[in-house]
Amino acid sequence: MATVTKRGERQWQAKVRRRGQGASATFETKARAEAWARQAEADIDAGRFQAGRVEADRTTLAEALERYLREVVPRKKGVKQSAGIVRAWLKTPLAKRPLTAIRSADLAAWRDERLKEVGPQTVLHHLNLLSHVYNTAADEWGLESLQNPVAR
Repeated sequence: MATVTKRGERQWQAKVRRRGQGASATFETKARAEAWARQAEADIDAGRFQAGRVEADRTTLAEALERYLREVVPRKKGVKQSAGIVRAWLKTPLAKRPLTAIRSADLAAWRDERLKEVGPQTVLHHLNLLSHVYNTAADEWGLESLQNPVAR
């Protein structure tokens, strides 16, 4: 059974406990908290629930990009180019969304719009960097349950 409670003026906390597994997450809207709780319950029932997913649900693309900019970009060969690509991603509406809320269809729509402004190689560089952000988050930052929407 899931419970959603208001915490302060601007936050809602969803708690799920089922079959000995539980998790909680905090969201800016009640609707997002309820949606997360429904999905978590369905995942527990289907045997797909992974506790690391809570962190991935809470982490926005912008937060992941900023961490990537701090921790990964300085070690890359093309620091300036990579930093520029990260800054470009930070300006997109997708940056405000949780990592788990970005789907391949969202990226296809972004790609199609971006191709109207820049060449295909530029778009490919941007998608490759985003793919590396997702892989780094899953492999090195403890977000093992995170699916890479670029790779789909």
